[in-house]
Amino acid sequence: MCGHQSKNSKKLNLTYRKLEFKIVSFILYKEWKEMKFFDNNLKVPSGEIHIVKERCKGCGFCVTYCPTNVLEMSKEFNAKGYHFPIVKNIDNCILCGLCEMLCPEFAIWPTTTKEKEANKVLK
Repeated sequence: MCGHQSKNSKKLNLTYRKLEFKIVSFILYKEWKEMKFFDNNLKVPSGEIHIVKERCKGCGFCVTYCPTNVLEMSKEFNAKGYHFPIVKNIDNCILCGLCEMLCPEFAIWPTTTKEKEANKVLK
């Protein structure tokens, strides 16, 4: 194995990268929440996270990379036999859209309150 990494060291390296990403994301989120602006009218966006559990294949990217730990994997199974994500704390969500960007099955997306109200008006 001259010059090659073992499978365990590759997994460990990936685990460290995920951990570093979460730590940096959390620090940036904390700093962002503590920012002081001149007019103090900055509002954290609010809304919902929509999950189509039957589309999900249980990869867990949305749960792993959520910077504010809003999601967790369900103990239930969908029709395909996969665990799907559920929202555990919507109040922490900053609607960054990272879950939507990372989902290979397009099974999750956030909507803001304004989008939700606009959809009600259109219907």
